Amino acid sequence: MSTPTHPSGEAGGTATGTVIDIADEIDKAPISGLQIGVIIVASLAVVFDGFDSQLFGLSIPAIAAEYGIQPAALSAQLGWVLSLTFVGMGIGAVSGGYVADKLGRKLALNISLLVIGVTTVAAALMPNIPLLGVMRVLTGLGIGMVLPVVASLVAEYTPGRRRSFTVALSIVCVPLGGLLGGIVAAGLLDAIGWRGMWLLGGGLAILITVLIHFVVPESPQFLAARHAPGDRERVIATLRRMGHNIPDDAQFLNHHDHEKQRASVGALLKPEHRRDTLGIWLAFFGSLLGVYMIFGAAPTLLRQGFKFTSADASLSITWYNIGAIALTIIGSWAMGKWGSKPVLMTLAVGAAVSAAWLWLMPPVVGAGATGTFVAQFVIHGGFFAGLQSVLYSLCAQLYPVSIKGIGVGMAGTVGRIGAIVASVLGLALVTSGGTFFLVIALAAVACFVAMLIVKNHTPPAGRETKY
Repeated sequence: MSTPTHPSGEAGGTATGTVIDIADEIDKAPISGLQIGVIIVASLAVVFDGFDSQLFGLSIPAIAAEYGIQPAALSAQLGWVLSLTFVGMGIGAVSGGYVADKLGRKLALNISLLVIGVTTVAAALMPNIPLLGVMRVLTGLGIGMVLPVVASLVAEYTPGRRRSFTVALSIVCVPLGGLLGGIVAAGLLDAIGWRGMWLLGGGLAILITVLIHFVVPESPQFLAARHAPGDRERVIATLRRMGHNIPDDAQFLNHHDHEKQRASVGALLKPEHRRDTLGIWLAFFGSLLGVYMIFGAAPTLLRQGFKFTSADASLSITWYNIGAIALTIIGSWAMGKWGSKPVLMTLAVGAAVSAAWLWLMPPVVGAGATGTFVAQFVIHGGFFAGLQSVLYSLCAQLYPVSIKGIGVGMAGTVGRIGAIVASVLGLALVTSGGTFFLVIALAAVACFVAMLIVKNHTPPAGRETKY
């Protein structure tokens, strides 16, 4: 949207320049090769985020063997590392959002990946468990930063008609990275050891920062909102690379954010955002609690409570991730077609019903029961982990540019609190049988209620969005 401006920059009067609404300019144009490149590289960062998140869990048997840790002592000697990693992720999520809003999406993403890379390499060189644990906490900071930064960056580079789908596709790279981690571990763990795997993973993270430096320009919407010296020229150059015909005298609107807000948690709780913020926080808390109950404790529950073999118990996470990838793609497509409210409420209902199925008909061992067990985990993973991934699409569109990063980041931090609760509660319920799944069903119900609380759901593609 372009309008003539006064010399003062106000619309109307004698034309001395052109005011351009960047979001509207991106929405009305075909997606360009530059935008596709940004989305691919950002998604690659998320794939690595998922891969690195799984490194510790995949390496536990090898670490335990190296340090002579007996199975009965695993929780006491290594469980604290996992719990504190979640704390690091929570701090990293809100920190990443704050850095993204203050210094830029590109810089925040590079910082996060450098933190992951350097600390993962350092962890591979640590001589004992306490020092390894310290490095993993710092790695958690970097991991926590990635998703809010990528969600903000991808949302601002994508036309509105494809935004929900594209953001969700970038987030689905977390379970994809987890699957990749399992495949790599199966092929390389015995050959190069856990330390070699971590050196490889940390080195790849550092290489991705080089790729980001050369491929990803800063978000034009962020630059327009910041108004620092030279930002206008950078916006013009980036938009021209995207195929837009931008005049040299162009000025840029801060899209739907004329009264710029300071990036802070307080801004998220102002009257105009409070209901959406509380709703999305509840949804993130409930969804990550439910997802990490499965990730953190389901294999142990299946082995100890239901007498599954170690191989079949571990495969439960594979089936869960496969369902997550499938339903995230379907759910994000449906969100673009019908809007976020009916889709997210449907996913929450599916998560609750599938968890209730596991509660009322717990998994059983036996050749005839294998198909049911696989179906239960694929369907439940699809609905609940799919819900969690698609929530990022909604969250990335709830807030204006100046508080978008901290909005997504703070939601991620509240979600990590749910993950910490899950890491404690899940292991406490491994001897409780089906009650474990009842708790997950209740978490899904909380997500359904949260979607009723959120006011500014994203509409179907083709209708105007608020941010």
